Parts: sequence; C-alpha cells; structure tokens
Amino acid sequence: MVRSGSRASATLMLEAAALSRALDDTSEEDESEDEWGDPEFLSLVARSRILYLSNVLKVSSWDPQRIYRMDPERARRELRISIAAFRFVLDVVKTNEVFNRVPRKQEQAPVQLQVEVFLYSLQAHSSHVISQHFGIGEGTVRKFCDRVILAILTFEDQYIRWPSRREKHDPKRFVENLNGFKNTHLYYQLGLPGSVHDKRALSFSAMSNLPPAFFDFGEYLLGDSEYGVSFPFIVSPYKRPASTIRENAQFNRLLSKARIIIEHCIGVVKSRFPCLSLYGIHLAEKGAAMRLLKTQRACFVLHNTCIELSEADFEVEDESSDSDSDSEADSDDDMQLGFDPDEHLSSEELRLIVQNDVIMQI
Repeated sequence: MVRSGSRASATLMLEAAALSRALDDTSEEDESEDEWGDPEFLSLVARSRILYLSNVLKVSSWDPQRIYRMDPERARRELRISIAAFRFVLDVVKTNEVFNRVPRKQEQAPVQLQVEVFLYSLQAHSSHVISQHFGIGEGTVRKFCDRVILAILTFEDQYIRWPSRREKHDPKRFVENLNGFKNTHLYYQLGLPGSVHDKRALSFSAMSNLPPAFFDFGEYLLGDSEYGVSFPFIVSPYKRPASTIRENAQFNRLLSKARIIIEHCIGVVKSRFPCLSLYGIHLAEKGAAMRLLKTQRACFVLHNTCIELSEADFEVEDESSDSDSDSEADSDDDMQLGFDPDEHLSSEELRLIVQNDVIMQI
C-alpha cells in the first residue's frame, strides 16, 4: 500500500535541491551558507532509509467488503472460520487497547484488515504471500499478527481452562459417551522446542508437578502405551507380553475406543489451522519461539470459540497410528472408581482398579 505524504514531499524537495546545487557552476561559495545547501549533506539525508518508501509492487490491495461478498465456503477456507465467527471475533477484539493509536504515531490500519491478515496467516503462508494478497508490507504482516494475537489472548481464560467440579459432574455439559467436551481443548503444555517425547513433555507440565490441582477422587486421563506407568493419573494400555492375556487385550480395546476421541480432537484443530502442522521451522530469530507459542495459543482459543458457535469442522486427515487396538468396542457408562489420589497409587495400580471396574460393567 503506497502512501503519499510529508515524507515523499520532503524526499522530492531534497532531491531537487541536490540536483540544483550540482548544476550550479558558481565556484565561489559563502562559507557561512546554511548547511542545508551542502551537497554532501543533502545526499546523505536523501539516502536516509526513513525517507524512502517501499516501491515493491503488490498484486492486490485490500477491500473491506471483499470477504463479505465472497462465497461463504470460499471465505471460510480463506479465514479458516465462517463469516459469522469472523464477525464475532472482530466484534470481541476491536475494542482492545492494542488497536488504539499511539501518541505521535499515525493512525492504525482498520482492525478488520489486521484480523483478516492474521487469520489468513494461519494457513501457513509466508509473509511475502500474505503481503501480496493484502497489498501491505511484509513487516506490516508481523505487526498486524502480533496485535491480533495479543487481543485474542486477553480472553483466553474464557475459552481454555480446566473444568470446574460442577462442570465435570454435570452430565449434560461434560459427559458425552465418556468423551468430555466434544473437540474442545481444556489444557495445553507449550514451550519445549524440537522433537520431544510425549512422556518427557508431560513431565514438565503443571499437571505432572501438582496432580491434586487437576484431579479429584476417581478422576484420571487416558494415554497411549508410550506413557507406560510413569504418571499416577494416566491409565495406559498394557504392552506385550501382558497385552496377550484375554482380559488385558479386552481392556486395551475399550481404552483405545475412548482414547481415539482425543486423537480426533487434535486432528480437528490441526485441520482448521494448517499452520499447526507446518511449524517445523528454524527458530533463529530473537523472540521467534515466543511468537510461535502465542500463535498456537491463539489457535486454540479460536478453535474453542468455533466449537461454542457450533462451527462446522474442516475435513480431518487420518493421522492415527494407534496400535493399542484393532477392533472397536461399545462405549460404557460413567464409572465410579474406588481409589483416592491422596493414597498415592502408582499408575499400574490405578490401571488395575480401572480395569476391574470396566470389566465388571461389561
């Protein structure tokens, strides 16, 4: 978006003055002459970066009505959320102070443009592609995204939080065939760069360090076989040779039947925001890791917002590599377990209790 203003005018005046001075063949000069007439000074100022505007041509320019005139499905693919959800998010964030004008700074771009730029970036496009699409500078892309992320994260606690005791025991809200809040993310752990084993990543979480803050009597998580028996609040399937025993194999199938919902939940959010699947990047720039983590958090907030607005999911690619079970089993009713976390049961003891409870209800 090329702008004309005082900077452009000043540049033209300086260039004209420098040219006029260069063409002046007068050899005698007044030593007391104003320094603004010095050709070297004029040339130095004219080369100053702040006076030159980018002349990079853009293939497009932003139209505030374009997204509303688009076919709803095309708009949804571009923004990764529906027009209705876009209006909702825009209405929520537009009053955030991050979009207020800073004293002695120029007026910010429209909030709608900044939100569109951020949502478009969640397709994992490069800054160059985004800048060309909206007709803005590449540096402006990052600035817009940073602002929108900050605005979205101000209402993070409303959409991502561990359920209260009342919510966990309200069957109409929480229990859906033992699958919890459908496709909704309640807890996340970020911050470990590179490829880290799931078990190691969980060991750094607040959940691992302070289980009583998350789990009451009879509560636990389902995990895959990679977690083993390392955590006293995770029930995982049996490994060989124990998994070859009939009762254990049956338990593994039941556990995997319920746990596959977790895998589906992860697939749903990754299909909505492709950037979450394509973040294998080199974090060499200062602040890049923190920006990445904030972007992921914003994606989770937007995803849960879409769930509350009953948004349709994007098609999920099957990434499941579950090997704990090769057949399905019917879902069971809610279970009341006879253990107390204060007794510090081991993960293996917890699994035995859950298994006995499950087998008894079959």
